[in-house]
Amino acid sequence: MENKLFGTDRMLAALNSSKVIETEDTAHPAAVLERVSDAIRQFVQDAPRFDDITMMSLRYNGTDGKDGKAVKEMEITALTENLPQVMEFIESGLEEVGCPMKAQIQISVAVEEIFVNIANYAYAPEEGPATLRLEVDEDPLVVTVTFIDHGTPYDPLAKEDPDITLSAEDRQIGGLGIFMVKETMDEVIYEYKDGQNILKLKKDIEK
Repeated sequence: MENKLFGTDRMLAALNSSKVIETEDTAHPAAVLERVSDAIRQFVQDAPRFDDITMMSLRYNGTDGKDGKAVKEMEITALTENLPQVMEFIESGLEEVGCPMKAQIQISVAVEEIFVNIANYAYAPEEGPATLRLEVDEDPLVVTVTFIDHGTPYDPLAKEDPDITLSAEDRQIGGLGIFMVKETMDEVIYEYKDGQNILKLKKDIEK
């Protein structure tokens, strides 16, 4: 391509192309990212790639007038190097609603554990997208974080909890991360539906 860059103008054209046929599906973050990826592939063709491509798309759903629930959603490639963007998305959302620091830390640690697991195992050895949805009900304050991926079906709640009364040498390897998540969240729910792993973390918070 004669050493030309894809550039901002081409990126904006790819993003704006959806406005002509925008529907609930085409406006989904995953669909937006796919359109940009298609535009990049058409531009690059057979030219060698000299750098990685990382994209993130956010959709703000506003406040649902029926139940007063604020919803934010992000779609991001499930890679450990994208963890900082995930944490920024979660932590900024919690700060906006005045979530107490102790609860923020507990939710952030749980989110990190789950996202890293998805990044390491859901699509291995390939890579794929993960959707994070942050829902906040403010009266009373309840935070729900939902993780969605299209990777290998896996129920993290199916494994028996580790016996924490045993010494590290006698205890079976693994399982402590999800155990910690279950202990700090008020509810953890998993289901496999329509080819998707769906994991919900719910935290009831008293300001």
